[in-house]
Amino acid sequence: TQNETWCARAHSHDSICYSRIAWIEKDEGVCAEIQEEWGEDKLSSREDCYVGMGVVKDIQLCEKIINNEKKKECYEKARQIKENGAKVCEKLPTSPVIAFERNDCFFWVALVKNEPKLCNEIDYTNYRIICRATVE
Repeated sequence: TQNETWCARAHSHDSICYSRIAWIEKDEGVCAEIQEEWGEDKLSSREDCYVGMGVVKDIQLCEKIINNEKKKECYEKARQIKENGAKVCEKLPTSPVIAFERNDCFFWVALVKNEPKLCNEIDYTNYRIICRATVE
């Protein structure tokens, strides 16, 4: 539904839900829905959300990241994807079984470049469907 109000019902997958919606809508405010008081893992998830926002919307959103290593990662990914597109994603590992970083990379490039065919590179079926529905 691309509606973040449903993410709260996703329990253990709520941070992934919020991140995907933020990237699709190009709305960094959705990343803030990943609450800090939910624990350190959630803070990391919020920062992961901002990494994607730095890629799909504006590299300056990397500044919202507190962790210096994650901030550096954000700037690096945003620059790499903007300069090299899908070539960056192709170099990422295809395992574990669902390689989230690789899938996210193809999703980001598909959004940034408006290239639905890149969604075919996503190996997680539901994520591939979301990508196609968003980019097409």
